[in-house]
Amino acid sequence: MAAGVARQGLRTIFAIVILLTIHLLYSVAATGASLVSIRASANRLLESAGDADLSTTSDGVRGLTASGIAASAGVDGAGVAVMSLIPGLGTDVDLFRFLGHIAEDAGRFASDAAYEMESIAGSDQTLTGAIYRDERLDFATIRGLESLAQDAHDFLGSVTTRSDNLGTPTLAVVDRVANRISRALRMASDAARKARLAAGMLPRLAAEGTSKTYLLAFQSPSEARGSGGIIGVYGILQAKDGAIRLVHVGPHSEIGKDVKAPIAAPDWYQELYGGLLALEEIRHANLGTHWPTVAQVVLEYYRAARGRLLDGVITLDPIVLEQVTSGTPSLNGPGWDVSVDETNARKILLKSSYLRFGQYQERAQDRFLEGLVSDLLDHLRAGRVNAAAVVKGLQKAANWQHLKFYATDEVLGRTLEALDLTGDFTRAGANVQEIFHNNFTGSKVDYFLRRTQRTVVEIEGDGDALVTATITLENRAPTEPSSLLIRPLLRKYPNGHNRMTLSFLMPRDAEFGDLTIDGAASSPLRGHEVDYPVVWNIVDLPAGETKEVTLTYRLPIALEDGRFSMTLWPQALVRPDKFRFELRGPAGTHADVFPRRRLVNGAYVLDGRLFGPKEITAQLDP
Repeated sequence: MAAGVARQGLRTIFAIVILLTIHLLYSVAATGASLVSIRASANRLLESAGDADLSTTSDGVRGLTASGIAASAGVDGAGVAVMSLIPGLGTDVDLFRFLGHIAEDAGRFASDAAYEMESIAGSDQTLTGAIYRDERLDFATIRGLESLAQDAHDFLGSVTTRSDNLGTPTLAVVDRVANRISRALRMASDAARKARLAAGMLPRLAAEGTSKTYLLAFQSPSEARGSGGIIGVYGILQAKDGAIRLVHVGPHSEIGKDVKAPIAAPDWYQELYGGLLALEEIRHANLGTHWPTVAQVVLEYYRAARGRLLDGVITLDPIVLEQVTSGTPSLNGPGWDVSVDETNARKILLKSSYLRFGQYQERAQDRFLEGLVSDLLDHLRAGRVNAAAVVKGLQKAANWQHLKFYATDEVLGRTLEALDLTGDFTRAGANVQEIFHNNFTGSKVDYFLRRTQRTVVEIEGDGDALVTATITLENRAPTEPSSLLIRPLLRKYPNGHNRMTLSFLMPRDAEFGDLTIDGAASSPLRGHEVDYPVVWNIVDLPAGETKEVTLTYRLPIALEDGRFSMTLWPQALVRPDKFRFELRGPAGTHADVFPRRRLVNGAYVLDGRLFGPKEITAQLDP
């Protein structure tokens, strides 16, 4: 009988432990949901803050504090105290308490930040109106936002440190929540850091107390170049004590006609692109993919033509306008009764405009583009924008490599680098791979090009990696009716033909293997982009056809303490590449891969669209 009572007691205790564990898991999920609710509410408030009345925004943000208090209320009760006594669940309970407390802290911080934004704006009831007053940037407002971003960074940093010190939970589901929270905190902290840097940079960029002049390089990805698209049009942007004006727009030929000798450039650039006229015609200056070098070459072109070194270069293309107009009214230009916005900018500017203006109305097309940019600046000056939406659009365009900056001011340049705005792939480390092409057809046929990348990395037993990179090129161009879109400059090629140089940039220590085009051996030309090896060859792709080009190379000592990393770098195209990345380790090893991926036939697989630089890391263990 005593044994029966003991068994019954054990069953009862076991049931209580199970119920408490279930309660813990439910509580963690509920608290996590509260955090998600807070984040979603904060995002909505941030998106509306640019054009909403900030006093209304401050009232609405009180809901964040309420959500945080609700999440925190249940974490200090008797039930949680009892759960903490269960052997092995101490860290899990600590995490539960941590989630509840940071939910309340986050809600209170968001509420305080909203009131602070209202105070910064003063009588201007919108954030946009406060940033841009009297047709110039208001530096006092910007410094207030910089201070607020610093507070956010400090808060998130302290929370991240507390999270890192919690230890590893026992329950797998709690561990997964902890990992998600940790990544989210780091992302939020990085966003706050970049917001602080951007706010701190603006006075220098917008020439507080002085004046600066920048060259705008209008690129067209429908005629691809290594760092974007052909520079068909340029502009001169003048900044003077916060006031920004577009003072000139003209065709690239305005600069090129006055350049009499090849432009100076680094040796590697001359060797790789000098024979392709990159130092003799500005429209070929951006054949290279390393934007800081390309920008310096562009500035040298301008100095050779006008005798003056400008303060920097900014790229602009239709994808940038597409993203920016998510936070502005539509844009209009002279000569064409059409409104350009986020739904049609890509198609209108990369396809339809060439049909509308044709071969002999280049100046009319330039005036239309100038009108769009002037209209955008007018919206900014008048405060007819949602600042948060515009910033978000600019961030996307920069990550996709369509928006890039270069500044001769070294201090400004370092901040631009820290904000990932310089298009400098060398900052991603030694193991960078990029596949890029340059259009030598002289038409806008790249509007119809589709590219798909596949990279297979096989880690061998000695730690070396054998890499196979394949790109499939599909030319969907029509052949009729004839137009600037599909008609080659050299009439020996038929309409829709795409003639290109296709380049593979490999990791810094890579050892080239071979290059094949549709399975046939190829003898590529070789060089370096900065100090990264590059191989390239000419590819002819008739309309309606598909070709597959494959590169193999070896990466010696690919593992560092069992860790492998590689960054896939995107080319700024009309449409981002589809990509697939596969990683195979030696037999018997396990790989912890980030981003976490599925296992397919023994390989860890990551696929999607290459919108921005994609870093893949893996820790291989026996």
